[in-house]
Amino acid sequence: MLRIDFAISPELADALMEVARYDALCDAYPLLPHLRRQIEERGDLRWIWAVALREGMHRTGHEILQALQKRSPACIAPWEPVVCRIGELAALVRKLGRINRTFAPSILGKLHELLDPDPAFRTAGRTVWFVAGVPELGPRKQMGEHLNRLFDWLDASPLGRSPVIGPAIAHQELMHLCPFPARSIATVDAFTRLLLMQRRVNRAGIAVPERVFVTGAETYANAIRRRGRAGREQWVLYFARALAAALRAAWKQIEAVSDQLERRPGLDAAPISERRQTIFELLLRKRQASSTEIAEALGERGTNMRMVQRDLVRLGELGLIERLGARKNAWYRPRGLAPDGDFEPIEDV
Repeated sequence: MLRIDFAISPELADALMEVARYDALCDAYPLLPHLRRQIEERGDLRWIWAVALREGMHRTGHEILQALQKRSPACIAPWEPVVCRIGELAALVRKLGRINRTFAPSILGKLHELLDPDPAFRTAGRTVWFVAGVPELGPRKQMGEHLNRLFDWLDASPLGRSPVIGPAIAHQELMHLCPFPARSIATVDAFTRLLLMQRRVNRAGIAVPERVFVTGAETYANAIRRRGRAGREQWVLYFARALAAALRAAWKQIEAVSDQLERRPGLDAAPISERRQTIFELLLRKRQASSTEIAEALGERGTNMRMVQRDLVRLGELGLIERLGARKNAWYRPRGLAPDGDFEPIEDV
């Protein structure tokens, strides 16, 4: 088992209390499923964007969104397929649920399979800043053994069982285990997010601590490099504060939705049907689609185009989506309750 011990400072205790407070506020606020899913989807988008930036792909939110929609020109830039794989990774984290011990030794490799990118990506210019110069903890063939020790520590140690300290240390260990460029840091971010969600912290995945790591890249790098006792204390405090800041920002999004509901009560109408929920989530992912594309995606659940059109009209009445363009060539997109200038609106078709 890893030998990790450090004191819980008053500053760390305050940060952990802040995490618990805003996490409870985000989780407990009564929102209908389609409204909460909209906030969760926005969290996924921001996570993908933050991870892409941490991978050295300095693109705008609009460019990230276009890559995810695969609305790229014929000449595809080397970073675009990787953005799509990071999007797949975000979806995989939501599906995994819980990591069991039989999966533990190969979890990093399995996640990384989604990010085995085009060779052109590895030769593209990238930013190296996070653990540059830090050697791997051991030979690559011993990675499984180290992951086993990490899981032993997570399961058996009081610090490892902590909902925040455990994922923070796991993040640091994995960053040192697989320094750039041997493995993509996106896998470590995904693993950390999954650990937090299964520990019931940021359980909806709406808070994006990686966004804080991007804005404070140099501070983050300095915090994560040192693995001694003083370094651990510095890193865990930084992680807890970053998580608290992300949860606080997520709570502000929920408050913005609450303000919109007060002005537009129709948005908080009775829960929509399963088929309409599916259409809404499809548009949240694609950001835009025609009625034909929606009917094709629904498959047998679409029944006929008239039914799909009725569903789209009802979602429009609730203020969840909007139609653009002439009737025959119309396309639909989500209507943001709280406008997000980084990703919306999308004016080009």
